[in-house]
Amino acid sequence: MGELHGIGDLIRRVYAAAPGFNAWTFARFDIWCQWREADGAYAARAFGDEAAALVGEAPDDGVLILHPDALELVPDLLAWVEEHCRAPVLVEVNESNEALSAAVAAAGFELLDGHYVPRRKRLAPNPRPRIELVPITADIERYLDASAAVFGRRFSADAYLHLHAARSYHPELGLMVMRDGIVAAFANAWLDRDLGVAEFEPVGTRAGYQGHGLASALLLEIENRLLALGIGTAIVHSWSDAEGANRLYDKLGYRRVDRQRNWRK
Repeated sequence: MGELHGIGDLIRRVYAAAPGFNAWTFARFDIWCQWREADGAYAARAFGDEAAALVGEAPDDGVLILHPDALELVPDLLAWVEEHCRAPVLVEVNESNEALSAAVAAAGFELLDGHYVPRRKRLAPNPRPRIELVPITADIERYLDASAAVFGRRFSADAYLHLHAARSYHPELGLMVMRDGIVAAFANAWLDRDLGVAEFEPVGTRAGYQGHGLASALLLEIENRLLALGIGTAIVHSWSDAEGANRLYDKLGYRRVDRQRNWRK
């Protein structure tokens, strides 16, 4: 896993200087690393200290990670992902990274509809929630049931526990709301103390419990905990067509800062 540790350092180093340059954040990479360790297999390659490519969260997901001064390596990165990913290959690029978008287009990738919305918020103290919030670690099985109900995939507890070894994992930043003997809503944040940034992933509310302010209460309490840890900024991503999620983040002051576009070849 030494090579992966180096790629994680690259992501953090670039994020500190140019937060929107790479589509993958430190938290997304940390989570990916732990899932791949649980799977027992991964595909990734570092191109020196300035660039890397990997097969992401799906077999067709090609991930490009690079320093702004390493754009000349993009053809090598794309050749690697085309060789190692299932066709048609998908590559994510932040719209603000015009140079990388142009290089991907020149390599024959086509721009798809829909996009992720990266969001950012400067944190401030919030009122304490009036509902009881429970740590995710208090009942991992019920949390995994709720996650499967919201996102459609059920992980084992053993696989989930691999996440606890991630560099950005902090157990006090994972909370949930219980209703009727089940987990009705949940949220988790990952943080990098050196960068002073936290990322929410995932945030979810079961059908039938939406519209009651549960997710808002979770996010605002986790923001308070981040402030207590000295973290002043939080980020989160939402899909462009996810109306409920976008309303929630707009309401809580998470400002849209870019568009993360999908390119396919």
